[in-house]
Amino acid sequence: MKLQNKTAVVTGAGQGLGRAISLKLAEAGATIIIADIKPETSAETAALIKNQFHRESMVVMTNVRREDAVVHLADKVQKTFGSLDILVNNSGIAGPRAAVEDISLDEWNESIEVNLTGVFLMCKHFAPMLKAKEKSFIVNIASVAGMRPLIMRMPYIATKAAILAVTKAMAMEFGPQIRVNSICPGAIDGPRQTQVLQKVADQTGMLLDEVIQKKKAESPLNTFIPPAAVGDAVVFLCSDEGSYLSGTNLNVSAGAVLG
Repeated sequence: MKLQNKTAVVTGAGQGLGRAISLKLAEAGATIIIADIKPETSAETAALIKNQFHRESMVVMTNVRREDAVVHLADKVQKTFGSLDILVNNSGIAGPRAAVEDISLDEWNESIEVNLTGVFLMCKHFAPMLKAKEKSFIVNIASVAGMRPLIMRMPYIATKAAILAVTKAMAMEFGPQIRVNSICPGAIDGPRQTQVLQKVADQTGMLLDEVIQKKKAESPLNTFIPPAAVGDAVVFLCSDEGSYLSGTNLNVSAGAVLG
């Protein structure tokens, strides 16, 4: 297996994209540390890993907005495993869908804290463990929204565009010890996407099915992205096949953004 004997921390691993990434990493042989704020769904991810791949994982309740919580997670990983091979910064929120003048400062700050400050805190406190390995990896989950801005999504867009810049800066700073890359998924198939598009339908008066078809049509492949496809991209970046990539962004968007 590509990632046999590797350890990986995945934030937001209790559901959705984080769960799909965790399952793909576990399938490739990695031991997963599930870092999430929801104990029930985190336990479900751990059960899926055990049932499907007969592998144990570790669940650590973590709020990436809080430095003390991130320090607790890092201490737990250090004491249990001694080092770390892979860090996947996946935790994020969609933020408000509203005009700039209607976005509150609290909404803005929440998006910054979860989507961007959380990445900073995780990298800050896990860098020493990652540097202790001959070869280690950070994958930051951004979004095509950081490459092609959407209307009425200013906080989300700002954080995802910043992650692309942060990824490049960290690749320069941490290389050659840590390979740092990002992934920009397109519209991910799942409940969160449906919730976002339902807001669009409510605000525009369109039917939800119409909004969904319009969103799919933004990509040449006319489809949403299966979460597992992003998991495959993470495995690639963290395997020997991806060893010579750093500071790179993988655009997994079905062509919604080209290049």
